[in-house]
Amino acid sequence: MLPYFSSPIPTLTYHRVLPYKNSMSVTIEEFEYQLKWLKKHGYSTLSGAQFQSAMRGEIDVERAVVLTFDDGYLDNWYLATPLLEKYGMTALLFLITDTLEEQKKRAIGTWMEDGPERYLSWEEVDLMVASGVFEVHTHTHTHTRFWVGEQSAAATKLAVCQDIAASIKTLRDRGYQHELQLAWPWGYFRQDWLADVAAMGINTCYTMRPGTNYPGDDLSVIRRINGDSISKDFQFPFSLARSGPMGRALNGVANVWGGLRGRP
Repeated sequence: MLPYFSSPIPTLTYHRVLPYKNSMSVTIEEFEYQLKWLKKHGYSTLSGAQFQSAMRGEIDVERAVVLTFDDGYLDNWYLATPLLEKYGMTALLFLITDTLEEQKKRAIGTWMEDGPERYLSWEEVDLMVASGVFEVHTHTHTHTRFWVGEQSAAATKLAVCQDIAASIKTLRDRGYQHELQLAWPWGYFRQDWLADVAAMGINTCYTMRPGTNYPGDDLSVIRRINGDSISKDFQFPFSLARSGPMGRALNGVANVWGGLRGRP
């Protein structure tokens, strides 16, 4: 009975924080508004390990939230980190490890555009981790689209697992030895991939299923609220997900909608 009545733990996902709005970003003003709202309403952020413990019922949390950033963009360092520091919050950074180089030379301003300069370097990632604001996890090695829509054929599953394994090795070689978590590219996965991922030591996987998470739920299928798209109106869907009964109702609707769309 305890998990059913435990406080939900919403997880917000972002990609970019930029001076302007696009389909993969919040503006600087929108992101600060969201952080200020969370701070004002007494929310605190959880690390990956704390989130796992709370979901397993090992610790009790109230008004907790998990912030995640997918892909690994330079603006996460230059623009998001100062705001997270300002409001005393932390986040999980899911890296596409094949995009990273030791250092990157950038012309002024080009890192905000759609070129390779927009991704972080290892030097910057290390600084983000050293700041205590971010911890790194995997968003696969190549983030390729080949597996989206594929059925669970053996060859596809093997390629997916090899890509994830390459990302894990890259992070381990960089000295990151903590328990890694995975955010699926585009939130796409097949159920029969999860056992192979767990065999690689990854037990917590983040999807793009809308909704919220409750202690006792399956760690391999974490739901996330898209912070990129809700911008300044996010307090309504966030508060909805934070409500126990309404959050569970939202999860049920998301399950039905995902099934109709053929999403796992």
